[in-house]
Amino acid sequence: MKHVDIWSKGEVVGYLKAILSSGQIKDCNHLKVEQGPLLAFYPVCSQDWATRNPAGNVTLDSTAYRAPSCYFWPECPNDCPHYSRSIDFVTSLIREERKVTAIVSEKKELAGRAKIPSPVISVVGEVIGNHYYNHVKLNSLFSESGAPGEPPPGSCVHKCTEWLKRVNSDPSVNPFNVLGKILENFMELEIHGIEIEAEHWSRDRKRVSSILAKYGLSYHQGGQIIGGATGMPAKSLEEILATRNLTSVEAEFQRAIDNVEKDPATGVTAACSMIESLCKVYIEDEGLPLPTQKDIMGLWKVVKSNLGLDPKKLEDQDIVKILSSLASVTDGIGALRTHTSSAHGRGRKPYSLEPRHARLAIHGACSLVVFVIETWEARKKQAGQIT
Repeated sequence: MKHVDIWSKGEVVGYLKAILSSGQIKDCNHLKVEQGPLLAFYPVCSQDWATRNPAGNVTLDSTAYRAPSCYFWPECPNDCPHYSRSIDFVTSLIREERKVTAIVSEKKELAGRAKIPSPVISVVGEVIGNHYYNHVKLNSLFSESGAPGEPPPGSCVHKCTEWLKRVNSDPSVNPFNVLGKILENFMELEIHGIEIEAEHWSRDRKRVSSILAKYGLSYHQGGQIIGGATGMPAKSLEEILATRNLTSVEAEFQRAIDNVEKDPATGVTAACSMIESLCKVYIEDEGLPLPTQKDIMGLWKVVKSNLGLDPKKLEDQDIVKILSSLASVTDGIGALRTHTSSAHGRGRKPYSLEPRHARLAIHGACSLVVFVIETWEARKKQAGQIT
């Protein structure tokens, strides 16, 4: 048995590659090498699922409570439910475990949790800060509304903006509950005073309502923000992608979300690419031949057929209608990209693509992708491939 110097990251990684070849471990994203007691390097299964086999080929040190004496080499079970194949095993092994774990944990924790859009924070912060223009009143307002922590420093507007950002990042509070309570008196109290003051108040209320509406939100009596916590397709997909190894799909999803307002054409392009990416991953993982036409409809046809989603093969007429609509959604998104998006050149009179059009395409793509992933996993469970 080869002696391994566990104070050398390279030797530890090299030995893990050797036992990967023997089948003792899997090329899994969850297997990491991190530095621990006595600055030695240790293999760790971040899911605590691998068996810990005592190692007999490492140097022991009697100092520091004989920490390395508990050194082990992992053994991955064949039916591990957490197995996620790494694209590059060595690179995956040596990433900083603490940093990666923190990012994944935060992503899982916040996935599916709706946040106040940044433009809404900017407008509400400015309007509320200028309306009250009193630090004592603002401190009381935010604290009583459930905003966490001590009041941020700075001007009234800056205080409101930063406090709302903090609300967004704190998993212990519901951002839209806090936002609703902050806006309650401002949106509902009767307007009194001189005419010009009432005019400003009315204008600012419309401004708040307008920015909320832009993001599918609305204020309702009693401090309720409707639309902030609904299970929109994008939120459902965000939650699914946070726990699955679908890097290319996730990249296109993020590109679509990032550009829906500032560049709707790019948002549509990304929505189409998101479907194409998932189809290509499915075809590759299932060992299927690529179609002659590698456009969105050609790829979707292969996936649909392999998953058993052909409406002609289903007897339930309601399901047939929905699946037929999914095919139409796919075709429509592909056509919209061809005619209007950033992926192709445009003529003299380009179509005026607006954020609402991009949102329609993105939500349609998200619904389709979520359904395919869930159907794919359901089939694997039936086959006993996952538990």
